[in-house]
Formats: sequence, structure tokens, C-alpha cells
Amino acid sequence: MVEVICDTNFLIHLATRRIKNIDNLDVEIGQITFVVPQVVQNELSELIKNPKKQQDMSQTLDFIKNFKVIPLNGNFADKELIDYVKQNKSIIATLDK
Repeated sequence: MVEVICDTNFLIHLATRRIKNIDNLDVEIGQITFVVPQVVQNELSELIKNPKKQQDMSQTLDFIKNFKVIPLNGNFADKELIDYVKQNKSIIATLDK
């Protein structure tokens, strides 16, 4: 099983919009499981306080409630995340350019 580590924007998009061909991922790379770094869960919990973003954040937090949370508390440039990805042969899911 391949862990797909989700960043904040990816999770929001996954929970609130359709991502084209997401169902075909398991065909291409094997069975996947989405995981959420603690820092991302914390960010979503903060963003829900913004009235303009509250609905999307609530929907996203509900969507990820059964996802595995990994104890990464830095940011995505951190050595900790890179080490985690290398050690666990994980993939990072992002919509960042």
C-alpha cells in the first residue's frame, strides 16, 4: 500500500470538488491510502474560524476524520517530511505549482 501525504489545498479540493481520474490512481501505482500530516490538520482547524472558508473547512475536516494522521508538525519544505517520504516510500499530493 502506498501512502499519499496530502497538503492542505489538495485535501480541500479532494473534499469539495471532483478530481479527475482520482479513481484510477490505484491502477497506476497500487493501492493507496491518504494520510494527513498533523500540521495540515491543525491548519484546517484554524481556517474553519474564517467565516468565508467555514463551509469548505467543515466539509474537509469531516471528509478526513477517518484518515491516518502522521505526526509531522513542520512545513512541507522540512527535512522531517522529506525523510518520512523516503523512509516510507510515500507520495506527496499537492496542487501547488
